[in-house]
Amino acid sequence: MPMSGIAYDHSIGVQYASVMPIEPIIWRMAEETAQVDQKLFELIKLFLLRSLAHAQRELEYIQAKGYTFATGVDVELGHVMRCTTPRCKKVLFNHVPFDRNLKPLCFKCCDKLTQTEKKAIKVVKYKEINKLVDICDKYVITGTNFSMMVFKCLE
Repeated sequence: MPMSGIAYDHSIGVQYASVMPIEPIIWRMAEETAQVDQKLFELIKLFLLRSLAHAQRELEYIQAKGYTFATGVDVELGHVMRCTTPRCKKVLFNHVPFDRNLKPLCFKCCDKLTQTEKKAIKVVKYKEINKLVDICDKYVITGTNFSMMVFKCLE
């Protein structure tokens, strides 16, 4: 998982499509309260907090750009959504903009559209920010993993 995180960050930095969709994976793990050891828990929690901050920045960006949230749009969000721009393929999470043809785009690719095309963008929200905060807060070490952590702290 640590190497996947490093590779994911590197892929974003060089604008290369990430093979491993880390963000959807860690949120699914948190929702399903996956039991892991302390080190992996800390890493997952770090990814969750980073992703949460990114989702908040995206929300502010959507509001600043005047994009509208889709209501009544028949779009099913898959487990992993990617930008459909041929040279991009960025993994999308939580706020997914769609063009008039209902093709998902990342916000960077949305910025390259004409003003007319930008007006047609509708954003589908995966989860409310408060729900993501709740998932993140509820993801804690429990059971035997928690006992192992307490004993390590007492050593």
